[in-house]
Amino acid sequence: MAAGVTAALGGFDQVVPPPVDPIPVAVGEQFDGGFWLVTIESAEIGFNLRDFQDSGEDRTLVLQVNARVEVTDDRTRRLSEVLDLDGVDGVRESILNPTGVSLRDNSPVDTLQPGLPVQVAVLWALDARPTVPDSVTVLVNSLIRRDEFFEFTGNTIEAEEPSGSITVPVQDRTGTT
Repeated sequence: MAAGVTAALGGFDQVVPPPVDPIPVAVGEQFDGGFWLVTIESAEIGFNLRDFQDSGEDRTLVLQVNARVEVTDDRTRRLSEVLDLDGVDGVRESILNPTGVSLRDNSPVDTLQPGLPVQVAVLWALDARPTVPDSVTVLVNSLIRRDEFFEFTGNTIEAEEPSGSITVPVQDRTGTT
């Protein structure tokens, strides 16, 4: 009986929060994404930056965004959960996008450990283009956690949602790399 009344009153409907515009953040300013802290420091574009090659091509056009990321959640996170690009044409569809490497020693950074801040170059392979953008917009995602079905089952759903937006000037290194 209680289930019938609950269903009739819309109790089984999932409540989805309305989308929120990402908060503009300045370059060099730390942004709290809820489960991580992110500071976008700079961006550059060139060929084979940090020896990154997509699909074995000799001259891959690469967009590199330098960031400092610290996971404040209690579990390991993928770099692709944290950052994304907005409005950048020609980003290649690839399992390598984005790729992270440590700014310290160029070692791969695919996952981020809780409490261990890392300086990372986030790399996206781009299709060749005649002009280089003056700036790019980097989105910092937040996670929305909600219980799946009933709270006592312990199952949760996580959805990524852009919460911060940083417009970064791009240094053109296509003539030097």
